[in-house]
Amino acid sequence: MKTTLLTIVAVLATFARPGCVVAAATEDDCPPEGGLQFICGPENAEDLVHIKGTPWVVTSGEGLYLVNIESKSWQKLPISYPAGSDKISPPYDSCPSALAPGQRYAHGITIRFHEGGVHELYVVIHDDRESVEVYDLNSKGTTPSAHWKGCIPLGDHLFGNSVATLPNGGLAISISFDKTTPDVFAKMIAGEISGFAYEWFPAQGLKKVTGSEISSNNGIAASKDGNWLYINSSSKGDVTRVPRTAAAAKSLPRATTKLPVSLADNIHWTPEGTLLIAGHVEGIPVSSACLQNGDKVCAMDSRIIELDPESMEIIHVWERNASENFGATTTALKIGETVWYGILRGDRVAYATYEK
Repeated sequence: MKTTLLTIVAVLATFARPGCVVAAATEDDCPPEGGLQFICGPENAEDLVHIKGTPWVVTSGEGLYLVNIESKSWQKLPISYPAGSDKISPPYDSCPSALAPGQRYAHGITIRFHEGGVHELYVVIHDDRESVEVYDLNSKGTTPSAHWKGCIPLGDHLFGNSVATLPNGGLAISISFDKTTPDVFAKMIAGEISGFAYEWFPAQGLKKVTGSEISSNNGIAASKDGNWLYINSSSKGDVTRVPRTAAAAKSLPRATTKLPVSLADNIHWTPEGTLLIAGHVEGIPVSSACLQNGDKVCAMDSRIIELDPESMEIIHVWERNASENFGATTTALKIGETVWYGILRGDRVAYATYEK
């Protein structure tokens, strides 16, 4: 049976389709359960990133949101756009134009931090174009705000997923699949190679990372020195360490670790230098069914895996059983002694104390 593009998009468990808006719950509708506490409101908060030095977390999903981890409140991220006559400045001037203001689906996100409190926010989107959108993120005021400054077009035949910063102004971007590939859905289900990672630098543009070809590339993290990438697979439930240079490969070679999940989603560094991976016990077909059915919550059990980046050995696994209000955990982000969790589909973010 021929697979439509809508089906291909839906099968990736990190993509809640644009326009599928989940109504925000009130605080009374949001009691703790299953060892988790919640902040209700952000819609389909797929990925999370902490603005260091502040109480704010930016979430992706049906637009970009701010979550205050101290007051346990949330709001939409204020975003401004340049006037239509303003030119886009290098190195983002390959971007054809600013997107029209409005709500759109945001996928993987990350921040490049600068002194002075004005940082760069990078957002993978699929609405209107396949690109990494770039914003100045001003955290100096009472509430952070963003100003759109350009984008990095990925090519509309490709499906981007996650993004991580590299030194010297670079980025690493995971590409899950090429939309023009025949029977790509079946190939992903079978665990065949479907994606890769790009690296991008201002003077170079996009370049494929050698050794990054895996099945359904999902979450991506980069070592601080940029020598290694860690890339999750949506369809094989594993994580692969990819050296970016020959010297790095001699020190820590390419290696893959199978995880106790069928679908490995986002990956983030902890303050202690380990990696946290969120994954789903069920795989792409179950995620696809949830998204196709328009379920309020994908009631899929999840596991959070802590990984040693050098040995590639699993340090610890936490079970996150689904409920009618929270399931299919997409992200685990450790801030202090608290871990914050994103969701494939739903109206809240979760948090719990980090415990072994």
